[in-house]
Amino acid sequence: MPLLVKAIIPALVAYLLMPLDIIPDFIPVVGQLDDLLLIMLAVGLVFRFTPVELLDEHIRRLEAETARPLSP
Repeated sequence: MPLLVKAIIPALVAYLLMPLDIIPDFIPVVGQLDDLLLIMLAVGLVFRFTPVELLDEHIRRLEAETARPLSP
């Protein structure tokens, strides 16, 4: 996985934890919308630039884990 793709989520978390925003959060609705937009953009970028083989491997692993019966 490319290093820049790995850096997207930590950069997003750092931005969300910063006290300064593009649009301050005290402005009703719009203040939270910029955060939501950045979250959607970051997730979209991660999915867009993650190699397809890696995504397929993780999907297969998740499907195998959910197919297993739960142990008592």
